[in-house]
Amino acid sequence: MRLNPLQSNGRSLQGGGWPGQRSQNMKQSIKRIGAGLLALSLVTASPNPMSFAPTTVSAAAVTKVFNKDTNVQAGAYRAAKVLKSVKQGEAATVLEVKGSWTKVKVGTVTGWVAGWDLSDEAAPVVTKVFNKDTGVQVGAFRAAKVLQSVKQGEAATVLEVRGSWTKVKVGTVTGWVAGWDLSDEVTEAYEAIEAFVLKAGRYQAAPVVANVPAFAKLDRVAVHGSWSEVVYNGKRGFVANWSIRQQTAEQLVHGKRIQAIDVMKAAEAYNPQGGSPFLLVESTIRDEVYRTYNAKTPKNDNIGFFYADDGAKRRAYFTSFVPSIYKKGPNAPEVVRDMVAVKKLSLNYGEVLYGEGTFESRLFAIEANHVYDQMHRHTASAYPNIPKIEYGTPGTFKVGDDVFETRYFYGTVWIEFE
Repeated sequence: MRLNPLQSNGRSLQGGGWPGQRSQNMKQSIKRIGAGLLALSLVTASPNPMSFAPTTVSAAAVTKVFNKDTNVQAGAYRAAKVLKSVKQGEAATVLEVKGSWTKVKVGTVTGWVAGWDLSDEAAPVVTKVFNKDTGVQVGAFRAAKVLQSVKQGEAATVLEVRGSWTKVKVGTVTGWVAGWDLSDEVTEAYEAIEAFVLKAGRYQAAPVVANVPAFAKLDRVAVHGSWSEVVYNGKRGFVANWSIRQQTAEQLVHGKRIQAIDVMKAAEAYNPQGGSPFLLVESTIRDEVYRTYNAKTPKNDNIGFFYADDGAKRRAYFTSFVPSIYKKGPNAPEVVRDMVAVKKLSLNYGEVLYGEGTFESRLFAIEANHVYDQMHRHTASAYPNIPKIEYGTPGTFKVGDDVFETRYFYGTVWIEFE
């Protein structure tokens, strides 16, 4: 019997056992050799031959934009902490996708957002205005709950159109309105209550588009919260709502000023739209106006007074208070609001003195509002020593041949005449 040179007495030279065992050993040897070759190929292909850790290949950076206002969150779940609020149109770098969540980097912040809040391109923002007073509803059907009432001229961002219904965002409220209640623009005739600067954007630091004088005519085309979008002399921009008012159809005429003795009677008869803005006081003691003010008006209110000061009623005074100017400081936001409130009264004063729809009533309002500005500058320069300020230096202004004397004290403007 010939022996296989690799065998001796039925045993392998490698010390294997019986033939069945030899076959098993051969298979194991082949596996070990294959594993060794595979390990060698991995070492050779690795950028670092001493590292056997798996490598991650980075894809090219993908940039998307937010198609709505949303939040970047710390985790891929709804209750995760909000790291940053982002606006529609902002760009984000996509880092990872996990189901319906996407990990992004926005500026220096990295976090998670819902994938459907991202788009390849920013959808154009379509803004329309309401052509009538209506309600924003929770659903696209007539009986749906009203979320917010809106006025004609207010602006809305269009989100979706579904048949005759349109989904809109007004301020922070999102809901549905009938499509026919929206127009591209609604032009309304307005006028400036006081001189102001027309802004390019809806914020105080926005660039100036134009200087608008008091009582200038302009068109309001939309309302955005506390700002109105207007067109003045062909220039479009934004102004605070309280600086303008709707034009009246009246034709201005010339008027003659009433006598001081008739001020109380004229003020009582004055009844503009919305009612008289005055609390009337008739006194021979100047300080009584303060006592009456404190007794009859809410705290921090801004109300004008008319009263005759001496027994013969040959001299009349009126005044407006801006309490916040010394309680909050001359540059506090409340002061801006309250200064606007008292300036709106100036035309009412002028109409009591000269009659409604007169040139003189407008001129009086312009001059009186200059006095408010002077008072504000005076108070700001003396702050915080306002309680020590005595009556301001007397001043005067004229409307035609009529002379008015002015003083300011404790956040108050006084105007008097004979």
